[in-house]
Amino acid sequence: MAGTGKTLNVTTALGTLNELKNKIFDFILFFTVKDGLRTLRNDLMRELGVIKVDSEDDDMKAAALLYRRLRGKKFLLVLDDLWETISLEELGVPETTEENGCKLLVITRNRKLCDRMGTQVDIRVPGFTEEDAWTYICEAAGDVVKQPSIEPIAKRVAKECDCMPLALKATMEAMAGRSDEVSWLRMLGDWMHFRPSRRIFEKLFLRLKLSYDHLESELLRKCFLACSFYAEKQEVNVIELIHWWIYEGYIDLTEEMALLEAYEKGAHLIADLRDASMIQVRDGGLIKFNDVMRDLALIIKSKEFIKKIDQKLLEAPDREAWEEAEMISLKENQITSLEQNPN
Repeated sequence: MAGTGKTLNVTTALGTLNELKNKIFDFILFFTVKDGLRTLRNDLMRELGVIKVDSEDDDMKAAALLYRRLRGKKFLLVLDDLWETISLEELGVPETTEENGCKLLVITRNRKLCDRMGTQVDIRVPGFTEEDAWTYICEAAGDVVKQPSIEPIAKRVAKECDCMPLALKATMEAMAGRSDEVSWLRMLGDWMHFRPSRRIFEKLFLRLKLSYDHLESELLRKCFLACSFYAEKQEVNVIELIHWWIYEGYIDLTEEMALLEAYEKGAHLIADLRDASMIQVRDGGLIKFNDVMRDLALIIKSKEFIKKIDQKLLEAPDREAWEEAEMISLKENQITSLEQNPN
């Protein structure tokens, strides 16, 4: 999942490895993959002092030059933020084997990509515990969060961030220099009602949206957005979620598709969302939606989705408020009747 501290954990470990580099590896190479294989190859060549070929079209020659530079060397190559499969042969990097002692470390949000890259060990990085999150906030904000009037608010902010390191980092950057209770209450309100500031939107939600944009189909994107219908912290049974997708028409239940087939298709969709780190599947067939990812879904659907859950409403929203909506959720309120029947 985005924002759980994968890159931070790796860079911290690399700091320790660099002290022992000459004893373990000849080269430790860390690159964030941004613009495809050719750009990555050029970055590698620049880092290793390989003279770049004149023609950008001569990829094979460039790969051969890079290969000769790395051949016979022990290296650790770290590829961060990887979204697509990369061929080491086309890149110009020797195959990593137990015999040559070379290692490839891939940092990605998509478990299926690990399979396609042939990784031998997959490690899922969990987010912070509540204790970790509070320690981070104290280190980032200092003594201000230990003031009696601010401490309980700051702890609630950490919970609203679902203890996600990236969310906490963006929040603490936005709160830099803020030592008054009103500012912290405003930040808590923004998180509770998914009203991110521009800074948090740019530093957090635009990065999280990459996971959404890279889902393999429009159907998966619709299924993910539909998950935002459920209340915060609510865990949903797998069968219930599949029923919801069937009801929404994302899984066609026709004479040609028996109910069992529909369940199988739903199970595949859930597995795809899990592998893309969009949802978490717990033991016992329960699905958990990370609070921040749920907020992302609500932001994406904000113009199409009216959500008024557990707000003690006595009456439904005005007709004008939901004429353009595709989905409405008024659960856990005190509305006794709907006087109007919107289209």
